[in-house]
Amino acid sequence: MAVTVVSTVVYGWLLVQLQGPEILPVVFEVGAEEEITILFNLTGTAIPLLFAFLTVAVVHELLHGVVYQRYGYEVSYGVYWRFGAVYAAVFHQFHSREHNLRVGIAPLAIITLICLPLLAVPQPVIATTAFFVLVLNTGGAMGDAYALWRFYRMPRGTVFYDINADNMYVFEPMDRPE
Repeated sequence: MAVTVVSTVVYGWLLVQLQGPEILPVVFEVGAEEEITILFNLTGTAIPLLFAFLTVAVVHELLHGVVYQRYGYEVSYGVYWRFGAVYAAVFHQFHSREHNLRVGIAPLAIITLICLPLLAVPQPVIATTAFFVLVLNTGGAMGDAYALWRFYRMPRGTVFYDINADNMYVFEPMDRPE
């Protein structure tokens, strides 16, 4: 949650710097007798948010899958209902730490590289959609970031074997005395 709040502030600030304050979908107007009116641009907000919400998780997992496939793995896609999450996995195959580091970072890096420049597009629907995609993807990638942190701390040569969405075996190489 904290990362989502921080990314909202950072990407929001960048969006306002590139587009101006009129890009903000919610406008507060102060009236004559201290009345505050909130104007909500439903079309300019709801459509980009709905699009981002419906596509980010799917595209994010497809990017994991594409990188896995690049390394020759057979990828399974699915929904893990217990956590309300979609996944790309390589069940019943040994996969290396090094591959997992690249698979793990790919969606965050690729989606960020694509959407950051879109914040500057002078079309509010595109810029706002890019903003929502960036926020949702960054917040959603924190599970990946945690896994990357754990994998990075493991020794080179570590391999993983996913049994199912709940269970993974981790095989770390043994140190050999010289």
